[in-house]
Amino acid sequence: MINWHVYARGLMRALFSLVIAFFFLLALLVASAQQQVMSQLDSGTSYSVARKTVSDAEQARRDLASELRQRGTLAGEKRALEQKSNDLDSALYSSMASVDQLAESIAHSKLCTRLDADGIPQGLAKWGAVYGCYSDNMVPAGNRGDIQALIDPANDPTKLTTRINRLKFDLQSADMALADSDARLKAAQATIAEAAKASNALQIVTLLDQSFVGILGLTHIPPSLMQITLCFLSGLFGALLITLVLLVYPNNDLSFTQTNSFWNRILLGGLIAVGVFVLIAGGVGVLGSSEAILSGQNNFLSFCAIG
Repeated sequence: MINWHVYARGLMRALFSLVIAFFFLLALLVASAQQQVMSQLDSGTSYSVARKTVSDAEQARRDLASELRQRGTLAGEKRALEQKSNDLDSALYSSMASVDQLAESIAHSKLCTRLDADGIPQGLAKWGAVYGCYSDNMVPAGNRGDIQALIDPANDPTKLTTRINRLKFDLQSADMALADSDARLKAAQATIAEAAKASNALQIVTLLDQSFVGILGLTHIPPSLMQITLCFLSGLFGALLITLVLLVYPNNDLSFTQTNSFWNRILLGGLIAVGVFVLIAGGVGVLGSSEAILSGQNNFLSFCAIG
Protein backbone atom coordinates (compact mmCIF):
# COMPACT_ATOMS: atom_id res chain seq x y z
CA MET A 1 0.00 0.00 0.00
CA ILE A 2 1.28 3.44 -0.96
CA ASN A 3 2.22 5.67 1.93
CA TRP A 4 0.86 8.97 0.65
CA HIS A 5 2.51 10.94 3.43
CA VAL A 6 5.96 9.74 2.42
CA TYR A 7 5.12 10.22 -1.25
CA ALA A 8 3.98 13.84 -0.69
CA ARG A 9 7.05 14.60 1.41
CA GLY A 10 9.33 13.23 -1.29
CA LEU A 11 7.53 15.22 -3.98
CA MET A 12 7.80 18.41 -1.93
CA ARG A 13 11.52 17.86 -1.42
CA ALA A 14 12.01 17.23 -5.12
CA LEU A 15 10.23 20.47 -6.01
CA PHE A 16 12.25 22.31 -3.37
CA SER A 17 15.44 20.91 -4.88
CA LEU A 18 14.43 22.16 -8.32
CA VAL A 19 13.70 25.62 -6.91
CA ILE A 20 17.13 25.74 -5.23
CA ALA A 21 18.87 24.69 -8.44
CA PHE A 22 16.90 27.22 -10.49
CA PHE A 23 17.65 30.19 -8.24
CA PHE A 24 21.28 29.14 -7.86
CA LEU A 25 21.76 29.18 -11.63
CA LEU A 26 19.84 32.44 -11.87
CA ALA A 27 21.98 34.13 -9.21
CA LEU A 28 25.13 32.77 -10.87
CA LEU A 29 24.00 34.25 -14.19
CA VAL A 30 23.31 37.68 -12.70
CA ALA A 31 26.52 37.73 -10.62
CA SER A 32 28.60 36.81 -13.69
CA ALA A 33 26.95 39.57 -15.72
CA GLN A 34 27.58 42.08 -12.94
CA GLN A 35 31.23 41.03 -12.74
CA GLN A 36 31.64 41.56 -16.47
CA VAL A 37 30.01 45.00 -16.22
CA MET A 38 32.20 46.13 -13.32
CA SER A 39 35.36 45.08 -15.12
CA GLN A 40 34.47 47.54 -17.92
CA LEU A 41 33.48 50.49 -15.75
CA ASP A 42 35.86 53.31 -14.89
CA SER A 43 37.63 53.18 -11.57
CA GLY A 44 35.47 54.75 -8.88
CA THR A 45 32.21 54.12 -10.73
CA SER A 46 30.03 51.58 -8.96
CA TYR A 47 27.47 49.28 -10.54
CA SER A 48 24.53 51.06 -8.92
CA VAL A 49 25.83 54.48 -9.97
CA ALA A 50 26.26 53.24 -13.55
CA ARG A 51 22.66 51.99 -13.64
CA LYS A 52 21.45 55.31 -12.20
CA THR A 53 23.50 57.22 -14.77
CA VAL A 54 22.02 55.22 -17.65
CA SER A 55 18.53 55.67 -16.22
CA ASP A 56 19.10 59.42 -15.93
CA ALA A 57 20.37 59.47 -19.51
CA GLU A 58 17.06 58.09 -20.78
CA GLN A 59 15.24 60.93 -19.05
CA ALA A 60 17.90 63.37 -20.26
CA ARG A 61 17.25 62.33 -23.88
CA ARG A 62 13.56 63.04 -23.46
CA ASP A 63 14.35 66.35 -21.75
CA LEU A 64 16.81 67.21 -24.53
CA ALA A 65 14.20 66.71 -27.24
CA SER A 66 11.66 68.78 -25.30
CA GLU A 67 14.22 71.48 -24.54
CA LEU A 68 15.26 71.73 -28.19
CA ARG A 69 11.64 72.34 -29.17
CA GLN A 70 11.24 74.91 -26.41
CA ARG A 71 14.46 76.65 -27.40
CA GLY A 72 13.24 76.89 -30.98
CA THR A 73 10.09 78.58 -29.71
CA LEU A 74 12.10 80.98 -27.54
CA ALA A 75 14.42 81.82 -30.42
CA GLY A 76 11.41 82.54 -32.64
CA GLU A 77 9.93 84.82 -29.99
CA LYS A 78 13.23 86.69 -29.67
CA ARG A 79 13.45 87.18 -33.44
CA ALA A 80 9.91 88.57 -33.41
CA LEU A 81 10.83 90.97 -30.59
CA GLU A 82 13.96 92.09 -32.44
CA GLN A 83 11.94 92.73 -35.60
CA LYS A 84 9.39 94.69 -33.60
CA SER A 85 12.20 96.68 -31.97
CA ASN A 86 13.65 97.52 -35.38
CA ASP A 87 10.24 98.66 -36.62
CA LEU A 88 9.76 100.88 -33.56
CA ASP A 89 13.25 102.36 -33.96
CA SER A 90 12.45 103.19 -37.59
CA ALA A 91 9.11 104.74 -36.60
CA LEU A 92 10.76 106.83 -33.86
CA TYR A 93 13.49 108.00 -36.24
CA SER A 94 10.86 109.08 -38.77
CA SER A 95 8.77 110.85 -36.12
CA MET A 96 11.75 112.71 -34.68
CA ALA A 97 12.73 113.82 -38.20
CA SER A 98 9.25 115.33 -38.55
CA VAL A 99 9.61 116.94 -35.11
CA ASP A 100 12.89 118.56 -36.19
CA GLN A 101 11.25 120.06 -39.27
CA LEU A 102 8.24 121.31 -37.30
CA ALA A 103 10.41 122.82 -34.57
CA GLU A 104 12.49 124.66 -37.14
CA SER A 105 9.36 125.94 -38.91
CA ILE A 106 7.74 127.14 -35.67
CA ALA A 107 10.97 128.76 -34.51
CA HIS A 108 11.28 130.72 -37.75
CA SER A 109 7.64 131.83 -37.50
CA LYS A 110 8.35 133.28 -34.03
CA LEU A 111 4.75 132.55 -33.03
CA CYS A 112 5.70 130.48 -29.96
CA THR A 113 8.16 131.50 -27.30
CA ARG A 114 8.72 127.83 -26.38
CA LEU A 115 10.80 127.47 -29.52
CA ASP A 116 13.47 130.11 -29.92
CA ALA A 117 15.75 129.80 -32.92
CA ASP A 118 18.69 130.46 -30.61
CA GLY A 119 17.78 127.77 -28.07
CA ILE A 120 15.75 124.89 -29.49
CA PRO A 121 15.63 121.91 -27.05
CA GLN A 122 16.73 118.48 -28.16
CA GLY A 123 15.24 114.99 -28.10
CA LEU A 124 11.82 114.46 -26.58
CA ALA A 125 11.97 117.91 -25.03
CA LYS A 126 11.77 119.31 -28.57
CA TRP A 127 8.60 117.31 -29.22
CA GLY A 128 7.21 118.53 -25.90
CA ALA A 129 7.85 122.12 -26.96
CA VAL A 130 6.20 121.55 -30.36
CA TYR A 131 3.17 119.95 -28.72
CA GLY A 132 2.98 122.82 -26.18
CA CYS A 133 2.98 125.36 -28.98
CA TYR A 134 0.23 123.38 -30.72
CA SER A 135 -1.83 123.28 -27.53
CA ASP A 136 -1.39 127.06 -27.14
CA ASN A 137 -2.48 127.52 -30.78
CA MET A 138 0.81 129.23 -31.60
CA VAL A 139 1.92 127.31 -34.68
CA PRO A 140 1.66 128.11 -38.39
CA ALA A 141 -1.53 126.80 -39.96
CA GLY A 142 0.44 124.66 -42.39
CA ASN A 143 2.03 122.70 -39.53
CA ARG A 144 -1.17 121.69 -37.74
CA GLY A 145 -1.83 118.63 -39.90
CA ASP A 146 1.69 117.30 -39.40
CA ILE A 147 1.48 117.84 -35.63
CA GLN A 148 -1.90 116.05 -35.47
CA ALA A 149 -0.33 113.12 -37.32
CA LEU A 150 2.41 112.96 -34.67
CA ILE A 151 -0.17 112.98 -31.87
CA ASP A 152 -1.39 109.60 -33.15
CA PRO A 153 -0.09 106.87 -30.71
CA ALA A 154 1.53 105.07 -33.63
CA ASN A 155 3.67 108.15 -34.36
CA ASP A 156 3.92 109.90 -30.98
CA PRO A 157 7.66 110.01 -30.11
CA THR A 158 6.97 109.81 -26.37
CA LYS A 159 4.80 106.70 -26.69
CA LEU A 160 7.19 105.15 -29.18
CA THR A 161 10.08 105.67 -26.75
CA THR A 162 8.08 104.07 -23.92
CA ARG A 163 7.27 101.05 -26.10
CA ILE A 164 10.92 100.73 -27.12
CA ASN A 165 12.05 100.77 -23.47
CA ARG A 166 9.50 98.10 -22.57
CA LEU A 167 10.65 96.05 -25.51
CA LYS A 168 14.23 96.21 -24.23
CA PHE A 169 13.13 94.52 -21.01
CA ASP A 170 11.28 91.88 -23.04
CA LEU A 171 14.43 91.25 -25.05
CA GLN A 172 16.48 90.94 -21.86
CA SER A 173 13.96 88.40 -20.52
CA ALA A 174 14.16 86.49 -23.80
CA ASP A 175 17.96 86.44 -23.58
CA MET A 176 17.79 85.13 -20.00
CA ALA A 177 15.29 82.44 -21.01
CA LEU A 178 17.57 81.36 -23.87
CA ALA A 179 20.58 81.29 -21.53
CA ASP A 180 18.67 79.07 -19.08
CA SER A 181 17.59 76.84 -21.95
CA ASP A 182 21.19 76.55 -23.17
CA ALA A 183 22.31 75.60 -19.65
CA ARG A 184 19.69 72.85 -19.48
CA LEU A 185 20.71 71.63 -22.93
CA LYS A 186 24.36 71.44 -21.87
CA ALA A 187 23.43 69.57 -18.69
CA ALA A 188 21.34 67.04 -20.63
CA GLN A 189 24.08 66.56 -23.23
CA ALA A 190 26.68 66.10 -20.48
CA THR A 191 24.51 63.46 -18.78
CA ILE A 192 24.05 61.60 -22.07
CA ALA A 193 27.78 61.73 -22.83
CA GLU A 194 28.64 60.53 -19.33
CA ALA A 195 26.25 57.62 -19.65
CA ALA A 196 27.61 56.49 -23.04
CA LYS A 197 30.40 54.27 -21.65
CA ALA A 198 28.27 53.00 -18.79
CA SER A 199 25.55 52.10 -21.29
CA ASN A 200 28.02 50.04 -23.33
CA ALA A 201 29.21 48.23 -20.21
CA LEU A 202 25.63 47.52 -19.12
CA GLN A 203 24.54 45.96 -22.40
CA ILE A 204 24.58 42.42 -21.01
CA VAL A 205 22.55 43.52 -17.98
CA THR A 206 20.15 45.35 -20.29
CA LEU A 207 19.52 42.09 -22.11
CA LEU A 208 18.78 40.41 -18.78
CA ASP A 209 16.41 43.26 -17.87
CA GLN A 210 14.44 42.54 -21.02
CA SER A 211 13.96 38.90 -20.00
CA PHE A 212 12.13 37.33 -17.06
CA VAL A 213 15.22 38.08 -14.95
CA GLY A 214 14.35 41.77 -15.17
CA ILE A 215 10.82 41.04 -13.99
CA LEU A 216 12.24 39.42 -10.86
CA GLY A 217 14.39 42.53 -10.29
CA LEU A 218 17.58 40.57 -9.61
CA THR A 219 19.74 42.82 -11.77
CA HIS A 220 18.93 45.76 -9.49
CA ILE A 221 20.57 44.06 -6.50
CA PRO A 222 23.99 45.64 -5.75
CA PRO A 223 26.92 43.29 -6.53
CA SER A 224 27.99 43.04 -2.86
CA LEU A 225 24.54 41.81 -1.84
CA MET A 226 24.42 39.55 -4.89
CA GLN A 227 27.69 37.97 -3.72
CA ILE A 228 26.12 37.09 -0.38
CA THR A 229 22.95 35.85 -2.10
CA LEU A 230 24.96 33.71 -4.51
CA CYS A 231 27.05 32.28 -1.69
CA PHE A 232 23.94 31.37 0.28
CA LEU A 233 22.31 29.75 -2.74
CA SER A 234 25.61 28.01 -3.56
CA GLY A 235 25.67 26.59 -0.06
CA LEU A 236 22.09 25.39 -0.38
CA PHE A 237 22.88 23.84 -3.74
CA GLY A 238 26.08 22.23 -2.43
CA ALA A 239 24.25 20.78 0.57
CA LEU A 240 21.58 19.50 -1.79
CA LEU A 241 24.20 17.75 -3.93
CA ILE A 242 25.74 16.16 -0.83
CA THR A 243 22.29 15.00 0.24
CA LEU A 244 21.66 13.42 -3.15
CA VAL A 245 25.01 11.63 -2.95
CA LEU A 246 24.33 10.41 0.57
CA LEU A 247 20.99 9.04 -0.56
CA VAL A 248 22.98 6.49 -2.53
CA TYR A 249 24.88 5.51 0.64
CA PRO A 250 22.22 5.85 3.33
CA ASN A 251 23.65 3.26 5.69
CA ASN A 252 26.30 5.20 7.61
CA ASP A 253 26.79 6.54 11.09
CA LEU A 254 26.65 10.26 10.17
CA SER A 255 23.66 11.84 11.87
CA PHE A 256 23.27 14.62 9.30
CA THR A 257 22.42 12.03 6.63
CA GLN A 258 19.27 11.03 8.42
CA THR A 259 16.01 11.78 6.69
CA ASN A 260 14.69 13.94 9.51
CA SER A 261 17.60 16.37 9.18
CA PHE A 262 16.98 17.14 5.47
CA TRP A 263 15.88 20.78 5.92
CA ASN A 264 18.43 21.54 8.61
CA ARG A 265 21.20 20.14 6.46
CA ILE A 266 20.25 22.32 3.46
CA LEU A 267 19.98 25.48 5.57
CA LEU A 268 23.25 24.73 7.35
CA GLY A 269 25.02 24.47 3.99
CA GLY A 270 23.81 27.95 2.99
CA LEU A 271 24.82 29.53 6.29
CA ILE A 272 28.27 27.92 6.23
CA ALA A 273 28.85 29.24 2.70
CA VAL A 274 27.96 32.79 3.75
CA GLY A 275 30.18 32.53 6.81
CA VAL A 276 33.16 31.33 4.77
CA PHE A 277 32.59 34.06 2.20
CA VAL A 278 32.59 36.83 4.81
CA LEU A 279 35.66 35.31 6.44
CA ILE A 280 37.67 34.99 3.22
CA ALA A 281 36.48 38.29 1.74
CA GLY A 282 37.35 40.13 4.93
CA GLY A 283 33.85 41.47 5.42
CA VAL A 284 33.75 42.92 1.93
CA GLY A 285 30.13 41.93 1.47
CA VAL A 286 29.14 43.63 4.70
CA LEU A 287 31.00 46.84 3.87
CA GLY A 288 29.56 46.98 0.36
CA SER A 289 32.88 47.05 -1.51
CA SER A 290 33.32 45.53 -4.96
CA GLU A 291 36.96 44.48 -4.55
CA ALA A 292 36.09 40.83 -3.97
CA ILE A 293 34.41 40.60 -7.35
CA LEU A 294 37.10 42.43 -9.28
CA SER A 295 40.13 40.80 -7.68
CA GLY A 296 38.73 37.29 -7.21
CA GLN A 297 39.39 34.43 -9.58
CA ASN A 298 36.69 32.74 -11.61
CA ASN A 299 35.93 30.11 -8.98
CA PHE A 300 36.28 32.41 -5.96
CA LEU A 301 32.60 32.27 -5.04
CA SER A 302 32.50 28.53 -5.66
CA PHE A 303 35.38 28.09 -3.21
CA CYS A 304 33.40 30.05 -0.61
CA ALA A 305 30.45 27.75 -1.19
CA ILE A 306 32.57 24.60 -0.84
CA GLY A 307 33.54 25.78 2.64
